[in-house]
Amino acid sequence: GFTLLRTDRYVTPTEARNLVVRWSQDNTPTAPIVFVDNDVLVGEGWLEPLVRCAEETGAWVVGPAYYEHLPEQSKLHMLGGECRIEVGADGRRRYHEKHALQHREVSTVNAPMVRHETELIEYHTVLVTAEFFRRTGLLDEGFRSHAEHGDLCLTARKAGGSVWVEPDSRITYAPPRRLAEADAEYFFLRWSEAW
Repeated sequence: GFTLLRTDRYVTPTEARNLVVRWSQDNTPTAPIVFVDNDVLVGEGWLEPLVRCAEETGAWVVGPAYYEHLPEQSKLHMLGGECRIEVGADGRRRYHEKHALQHREVSTVNAPMVRHETELIEYHTVLVTAEFFRRTGLLDEGFRSHAEHGDLCLTARKAGGSVWVEPDSRITYAPPRRLAEADAEYFFLRWSEAW
């Protein structure tokens, strides 16, 4: 009940995402794409709120409430945030990224978490509409950084789309505590200076 897309070499996360985009454009051209990293645990009913948010707001990019580590949904990783290019007093351009409610225990969050427009989501889990890809083309495979999510958000907003966070959708980013031997070769390539 699924399609496996594979390559004969290691690919960057953006190259992998573009494989999915190309497949989707050929097979399901109007459907949104939902990217989910392999170190994520999705909460019950997580998908429907993302789709509903995109449909009701016209958002091109929608992220869930991101939690981190175990136990699930006990500590926030982020709930949207800031993402922009700023020009300093010295005239230099700088990338600015700030996560809202980063690393906060849920019990310490006093305000209700509500759907809202934001500047930032992350690729741990994100819905991206077909409209985004129609307007902007494929993701930039030349941009190899830990801030690929920022590039997605900046690109969407620059092209006239919006980015939203939908806290009725909940996922938990739960990376392993130790690197498995089978993952080491790709891990060190993925995070290498050379790449």
